[in-house]
Amino acid sequence: MIYLNITKNIKDIINKTIIIIGIIMFFSVMIQKVRIIIGQSVNIIMNPVIKIIGKSNFYIVILLIALITALYSSIIQKYTINQNKIEHFQNKTKELKKQMDDAKKIGNQAKIKELELNQIALMKEQTNIMKEQMIPMFYIIIFSLPIFMWIYYYININSGIYMCFPIWGDQLLSDSVFYTFQYWIYWYFIVSISSGQIIKKIINNRL
Repeated sequence: MIYLNITKNIKDIINKTIIIIGIIMFFSVMIQKVRIIIGQSVNIIMNPVIKIIGKSNFYIVILLIALITALYSSIIQKYTINQNKIEHFQNKTKELKKQMDDAKKIGNQAKIKELELNQIALMKEQTNIMKEQMIPMFYIIIFSLPIFMWIYYYININSGIYMCFPIWGDQLLSDSVFYTFQYWIYWYFIVSISSGQIIKKIINNRL
């Protein structure tokens, strides 16, 4: 019991630390100087990769980063979100709704009041589940933001990086699809979201 309490306390401390670091990083990248510093720092590590793949093939670098992001995001979510707990909560919610509908049909006021108290308890449980689901997001932010800021930095200091899109044809990755949403961001999210769905299915079936 003591060991379990110590383990839980350590886990809580780690999660709180990750949340604080994630929040600080999220708001700090809104400052241009911070974005540049992060971009320059990661660029030192990524330069050998660019030399191998080539500046003109930068869209391949984005593709690989998006795939890696999708992979570790899926793994983090797999091992930090209790899916059984979520499914159990959803089943309880459905059952409570069914009982409430039945009680209203027959006009059982005592049962309705009892179920309303259960609804309040479920709302508290839902709040806790939502908090637990937020934790993986901060883990992902810590890993993803530096890479994201590097892509932003590299694209903006290296002009003339094109990619051929279906229908649109050749487009500068630094140009905007709409508003400030640049083509490289569009490419990154298309790869990340689509591959993420496939990876999640594989992980859920195999692990």
